[in-house]
Amino acid sequence: GEPVDGGCSCLSLVFGDVVLDDFPESSNLGEIGIKEASVLTVVTSKMPFAAQLGKLTCKSVNADKTAETTLAEWTDYKTELMAKIQTACIDRAKQKFDNASVQLFQYNVNDYKMTSSIKYGLNGMQSIGPQRVFLQSGLQSDLQNMGFVSASVQFSKGRSENDQCLQANVKWQMVGESE
Repeated sequence: GEPVDGGCSCLSLVFGDVVLDDFPESSNLGEIGIKEASVLTVVTSKMPFAAQLGKLTCKSVNADKTAETTLAEWTDYKTELMAKIQTACIDRAKQKFDNASVQLFQYNVNDYKMTSSIKYGLNGMQSIGPQRVFLQSGLQSDLQNMGFVSASVQFSKGRSENDQCLQANVKWQMVGESE
């Protein structure tokens, strides 16, 4: 057999000055402007295997949407929790109270989804942290910006040894005429 030199011929399709390596594998050629009877050029190049891996890694890192999709999901959940807090506050105000304590959710400390940092990027070196921290700090910040006299979002012991609860405590000042 022939000795392995660590390289191979790589093929790329080129349309005008656009290299089609950068499009998803399932791209419809019509969607990227290639019409029937268009001229495509096949370009071959000798690329070492490590360079091929580097190119593939770069493409994979650039296509990684872990952070964006995870943060979008978490933000939607935070919005649901904020609605729960607001509903509880309105109910309490109608009952002549100037405060509310709202249990938002309970989870098991062994729940990977809630407690583990979400890593992404090259070698998993970037992180958006765990969902529980995102929710706690995000809700705390949102509540502080809403003008409450006091607002806290804290974890407390749940029903069992491994359970934790996230609870929001808010206090507001009565405004308006008093009789």
